[in-house]
Amino acid sequence: MVDLYNRIRPRKFSDMLNTCPKLFDNIEQLIANHLSGLPGPNHVMIFHSDNIYGLGKTTAARIFTSELNPHITDDIREELFSGLDCIVCTEVNATDMDKKDIKALVKTMFDCSNDLYGYNYVYIINEAHKLTTDSMQVLLSIENLPKNVFVILTTTEALALRGDLLSRATVFNFKPVSVDEMAQFLKKVAKEYGADYVYSASLIDPIPDSIFKSIATSAMGSFRSALLMLQTYMNTGVYENTLQVGEQDNSAQYYLFTEYIKLWFKVPQRLTNWGAIMNKYIEIMGKKDNKIYINADDFRKSLLYRIQWVITSKESLTEGLQYSDAKVCTILYKHIKDPLSYPADTQLVLRLYNAYVEIVETFDNNF
Repeated sequence: MVDLYNRIRPRKFSDMLNTCPKLFDNIEQLIANHLSGLPGPNHVMIFHSDNIYGLGKTTAARIFTSELNPHITDDIREELFSGLDCIVCTEVNATDMDKKDIKALVKTMFDCSNDLYGYNYVYIINEAHKLTTDSMQVLLSIENLPKNVFVILTTTEALALRGDLLSRATVFNFKPVSVDEMAQFLKKVAKEYGADYVYSASLIDPIPDSIFKSIATSAMGSFRSALLMLQTYMNTGVYENTLQVGEQDNSAQYYLFTEYIKLWFKVPQRLTNWGAIMNKYIEIMGKKDNKIYINADDFRKSLLYRIQWVITSKESLTEGLQYSDAKVCTILYKHIKDPLSYPADTQLVLRLYNAYVEIVETFDNNF
């Protein structure tokens, strides 16, 4: 089977949809400045997306590496864009790193000052919010990196990073494009590569726009999820929601969270109550019949995804986002944005209840 996601993975910033204008609008000039000996990009950068995976953070980091090294061989560039480590790029996951590993990694960064080849070296640390406190302390030493070394931390939870680490870095926030933009992107991909796929190649009529719109909506901003769903459809004629929520969400939970947000939007008008919100919470958590499908922190992250999607997408859940809806999202976000501590279930319910109380009081309703 053709790997659609990796096949069309961008190799230039101009090939990417603009999920981060602050980065994409300026980075090529900054790279040119650095290559000319002028002040260029910060040597420590954080690529952040609020609890959404698949927005192109790591891809952007590898494009950055490529453009910083215009003279590398074609073989090295192929390794780079194949997702492999190569002479100019080292990629690690914070989940696999302890303090000793981070110390060793930092040492290799400073060893690059002895470079004889004229390379610029990029170190990508994914899931940086999962670094231990001790590991983050070690990373503070990267403030004075050699001029040919850059570090990019990717994360979906920037607030979990140390403040003094954040202050040393330039933070770039990646946000999802609208449903319409995603659907148009998928349509373009299908037109270009459809002949390579069993189902789409056999179609007499083009894939209907409703399919692209449905996949774009289900993906909730994640290019990776959207392309995997499109690839499945182009091979089989059906698609399955592959949305990642923390680890992975399923389509049933996706629609439940959509309904859950809509329920919260009824609170300002007192068209629902705390009991109804708790019943929906129990349904989503799958705790009927003593079955537990997701844990409390996954629930929290899933709800954060929906909140961000409602606020940032032009295709809001409510035919145009109302003031009251936006206010509800803001209050909910404030109460659930931080990770949970033990006991997580109890803490989450208390946070949701406090959010409910604040929403009711904000709109001058009486219990």
